[in-house]
Amino acid sequence: MNTRAQKSSSTPHYATTGSTPAGKATRKKNLTEIMAAHGVPYAATASAGHLADLVGKVRKAKAMRGTRVLTLLIPCLDGWGLADDAGLAAARLAVETGAFPLYEVEDGERYAVQSRKTRPVAEYLALQRRYRHLGPAQVEALQAEIDEGWARLQRRAATSGGAVG
Repeated sequence: MNTRAQKSSSTPHYATTGSTPAGKATRKKNLTEIMAAHGVPYAATASAGHLADLVGKVRKAKAMRGTRVLTLLIPCLDGWGLADDAGLAAARLAVETGAFPLYEVEDGERYAVQSRKTRPVAEYLALQRRYRHLGPAQVEALQAEIDEGWARLQRRAATSGGAVG
């Protein structure tokens, strides 16, 4: 979304960008959770690497009334430093590592998780030039952030009666 891969509030922690060449020093903001906190009728995440899930969420959102927000993960080949044929692999790894979980929230309360965290974040980071500057301690810190966020998402889904991936 940004010109020349500049930092935004949704840029991941430690990622290098045109305006943060040493890596972003703060965590990213989670737009889906912000919308859920405001009680919008529908907020969900979707990825170019999981088209069936994306299509289903678009159909669901179109059938609803009120504010509907879909946060999409579409890799930026140049900004992320990906090979020309690595966009879909990166999108899938983001989901499989829990860096970008697929879930939806209805009325700010009912959570349903459509993905599972099955791989370490190091695999996702290794594909991207924007993380090549990280040392083992920073990779471990990112893994801990992802694990913490994943656990929180799972708790929200379980306590709201929603599906847990």
